[in-house]
Amino acid sequence: MTNDDKQKFAEIMWGLADVFGGEISQSGLKVRFAALYEYQIEDIEASGAYLLRYRKAKFPAVPTVSEIIEIIEQKESPDIAARRQADFVISQRGVVYMPDFDDEITKRLMSETWPYRKWVQTVQDKDLAWWRRDFVAAYVGIAERERYRSIRESIGKIDYKGLKRLEKP
Repeated sequence: MTNDDKQKFAEIMWGLADVFGGEISQSGLKVRFAALYEYQIEDIEASGAYLLRYRKAKFPAVPTVSEIIEIIEQKESPDIAARRQADFVISQRGVVYMPDFDDEITKRLMSETWPYRKWVQTVQDKDLAWWRRDFVAAYVGIAERERYRSIRESIGKIDYKGLKRLEKP
């Protein structure tokens, strides 16, 4: 989004709140704008339409920022992604060379934290459950830090002044 999208953003958020029976304060609007700043206004509008059609949750009354982001990114949670990636790494056990990991976090973990060739030679079947737990924890930690860094970079670009002048339609 750009700072020029503030009014349209406010109308989308207030519209969602109205339909689902909730309220959004000016400060709540400001926080949501900051959290969603890195996304295009068209994507936020499309996610709003999706929520109007398919949202089944009754609480909270106003859709959360994470609901909107999940719709826009159509991504799985870091925990689910971590478990899927751990299972993939385990399935590659026995391959002598390092597989071409598409996932950047997995590639990083299997290069730096558990160098793949050494891991393949040393990990035992009895250790896999513990390794999987450690891999998931490390993966989720990195994913959350990267998400936080991305949000922090976006927040610096926001002009909050215009949000104070918005009026509900």
